[in-house]
Amino acid sequence: MSAGELAGWTPVALNLQHPTPSIDWGDFGSLRFTEPFFEETVSRWAATNPAPQMVRTDLDALAVLDQAPSLDPSGLIFHLSRCGSTLLARLLRQVPGCLVISEPDSINSLLVADKTIVNEKTQVRLLRLLIRALGRCRFGDERHYVVKLSSWNVRKLDLFRRAFPAAPLVWVQRRPAEVMMSLLARPPQWLQLQSDPKLAGALFDIAPEEMKALEPAAFYARALAALLKAAWAQASGELPTIEYANLPEIAWTTVAPLFGLSLNARDVSRMEAEARYYSKDLSPRVFSRNILGYGAIPESIRLLAAEHLDALYSELSGRRASTLGLPRSSVSQE
Repeated sequence: MSAGELAGWTPVALNLQHPTPSIDWGDFGSLRFTEPFFEETVSRWAATNPAPQMVRTDLDALAVLDQAPSLDPSGLIFHLSRCGSTLLARLLRQVPGCLVISEPDSINSLLVADKTIVNEKTQVRLLRLLIRALGRCRFGDERHYVVKLSSWNVRKLDLFRRAFPAAPLVWVQRRPAEVMMSLLARPPQWLQLQSDPKLAGALFDIAPEEMKALEPAAFYARALAALLKAAWAQASGELPTIEYANLPEIAWTTVAPLFGLSLNARDVSRMEAEARYYSKDLSPRVFSRNILGYGAIPESIRLLAAEHLDALYSELSGRRASTLGLPRSSVSQE
């Protein structure tokens, strides 16, 4: 198949464990990315197509196909996990002409690639090409492009800066004890990393020999601490902090303008309507915000949060006023 014929196709999977690294492309046709997560759209595409159109190429095809109309990101969303980042992405998706791609597995595969296969310089180049390929202008009405990353991707934030130095960034966070309660109630996919001590140790600053002995709550506390440290190290006026407590309004008052999205009253109305529903559900279900009272959180979780997380969280929360140009009084003290 020629490069011209693949120009409208989308990267579905990155294969870096094979003797010859490759990339799988899918022809999504008229299907738009409307599910909360990219992989859910891929699943819908596969389920509704008995024989999904797919092609495997070498990685050089990314550079060849980069000549097709694509967008650089208007904004990149980094987050602590279970803090409203999926809601933020869904709200921005309500803006006509705004393509939103959420946590594609191909980006994660690239970020954990073996350095003997993909060195850092190549990693940055491929990251740029891959994100632009995911931002292909398939319909001709795409004017803005937002990428929401997986939570641990903030540990690789320097690679994203090098790939897209002009792209605005935001960091979304929530009170750490509440995040931990959510993770314990519904374990995240990245809990599986604990079974790979070497990789998890590199991503979360935990010694491999400690990894398997950690109970889930302790593992989450250590992992979240690594994410907060990465966000804190990169903040320096260039990583605005978005608080869970300020959603959904901050999506249209602050984030959309930061990402260059000009909104009208109808855009805001669509975002307000979308905010009524659970962000991760495929079918609409009215959302009921359940913010835990601090006393309702078990003492063991509060102690872990206090030991590993609260100081970093507060520091990042305090920086929100200066990075977003907001008056200090508007910073949430929750």
